[in-house]
Amino acid sequence: MLINQFVNKTKEDVVLLISFFLAIITSFISIPKIEYIDFKVLISLFNLMIVVEAFEEQKLLEMVSIKILDRFSNERKVSIVLIIITFIFSMFVTNDVALITFVPLALIIARKTKINPKEQLFSLPCPQLLFYPYST
Repeated sequence: MLINQFVNKTKEDVVLLISFFLAIITSFISIPKIEYIDFKVLISLFNLMIVVEAFEEQKLLEMVSIKILDRFSNERKVSIVLIIITFIFSMFVTNDVALITFVPLALIIARKTKINPKEQLFSLPCPQLLFYPYST
């Protein structure tokens, strides 16, 4: 049962499949050791995820999203505010902590405004810049 779920997931997710095979290949080149894992960092990030989930349960992130949406009138201003808040927050903490904190907030705002976050992500100029030499 669990093996079938794993096989079905790998069929759907090519990145997972590639990273799995690369992890196996690199483990033959350099044998993994338990010392490579920084458990203090993993525990800290796990605790942060629990805190963010608690904020979601207590509707704190929803209150913040409502305040942002009430204060800024259009989609562009809301996007700029989220970018600036994340930028400033990232000056004081690492990028992963900023992402764990602000991605749920952005998703709540997207849900409240009925914005599809996938469309917004792929409409950014970065993908066009990455594939510019291949575009016509």
